Amino acid sequence: MNYQKNIKADHKAYSEKRKQKAFSLAKVVSDLGKPLFRKFGFIDPNLVMHWRDIVGDFLATRCFPLKIMYKKGTKTEGILHIQTSPSAALELQHLTPQILQKLNTYLGYQAIIGLKFYQTPVNNFSSGQKYFFKKPHQLVDLDPESCQSLMDNLEPIKHDNLKKAVYNLGYSLRLKNKALKE
Repeated sequence: MNYQKNIKADHKAYSEKRKQKAFSLAKVVSDLGKPLFRKFGFIDPNLVMHWRDIVGDFLATRCFPLKIMYKKGTKTEGILHIQTSPSAALELQHLTPQILQKLNTYLGYQAIIGLKFYQTPVNNFSSGQKYFFKKPHQLVDLDPESCQSLMDNLEPIKHDNLKKAVYNLGYSLRLKNKALKE
């Protein structure tokens, strides 16, 4: 009993000493990333984070923002440098007015007046594009016969956690095969 009273007393003393309240992890991570984004000319990191929402799925799969270059001393009328595949560069060049309109509408002022394209093969796109712009997966489900045959194959396994892990692995592999066939 005495031990429990000591724990409660220590907790009360600790909570009285504590001055700061809990804060959002997203805010901290955002604050950490801002200097990195600013280094590449991005005043607002949301431009990179929400690229797909700003320009749409069609354009987001063909290009990725690299940096914004402004004239010295200003934060308006900048040039946005975009990485794109060579096959999409001409199409993007024709869509430049629409892209600029979407970007400036999102930012709320005339931050960008031009685009500069860097043509690289698609497999050399920055890792950021792979991270930020994953394509949504098509929802595919297995038929009951496949699920039952998978369960039948797992009969010899006695350990429940192992059986569940192997089932999940087999299920995902069968889903992948089914998606590839379609």
